[in-house]
Amino acid sequence: MKKILIIDDEIELLQSMKFSLEAEGFSVAVCSDCRLASEQACTLNPDLIITDLMMPFLSGYEVILALREAEETKAIPILLMSSVIPAAKQKHFGWNAFLRKPFDNGALLQAVRALLT
Repeated sequence: MKKILIIDDEIELLQSMKFSLEAEGFSVAVCSDCRLASEQACTLNPDLIITDLMMPFLSGYEVILALREAEETKAIPILLMSSVIPAAKQKHFGWNAFLRKPFDNGALLQAVRALLT
């Protein structure tokens, strides 16, 4: 079973995504505090990380940089999601795909499957 870690400060969205992905057979952990995301990712060793771009305390860019610096998480695919198009370049931060909010379950599952195959 593939493991996914979702990082977002919107609790309702976290729960909705968790429910949808678990219904498709994935094991899903959530993290609503981006300051703990890197530590949680190192502990869980997920197959995929999904993170929001705009969060309090740390941006998605900062979370991605921390994940890319850690030996345990540097190779894990990252799906960045946001309601705005990222201003930074993908190659500078290292996310693997982008999903624009709002999205439906079909778009989420398509993006997840593409990164896990």
